[in-house]
Amino acid sequence: MITVLTEFIKKATVRVVAYVYNEAGNLVDPTHLTTPIRVTIYDPDGTVTATEDAAMDSTGETGIYDYYFATDADTASGWYRGVIEVMDGTDPVYTTMGTFSFRIK
Repeated sequence: MITVLTEFIKKATVRVVAYVYNEAGNLVDPTHLTTPIRVTIYDPDGTVTATEDAAMDSTGETGIYDYYFATDADTASGWYRGVIEVMDGTDPVYTTMGTFSFRIK
């Protein structure tokens, strides 16, 4: 796994992208029926932003999902941390988590 740290200026829109793979390394869509991929973003103070458990949208391509986090002039400067949860299956439901970070300047 490669972690990419990215920097944005205030008033930018940060695009968060998730790629979902199966054990064979192929891109797949989760089979869980409700909110299969969720994103939560924490501000520099560690407070959850309005994105808590926000559903990520399919890009229309198998296994690729995105979420747009809009900032404005009042957005706090500093490092933001995010967590993506992928829920798959019906019983049992498997959960995979990934993390990311970016800076608002």
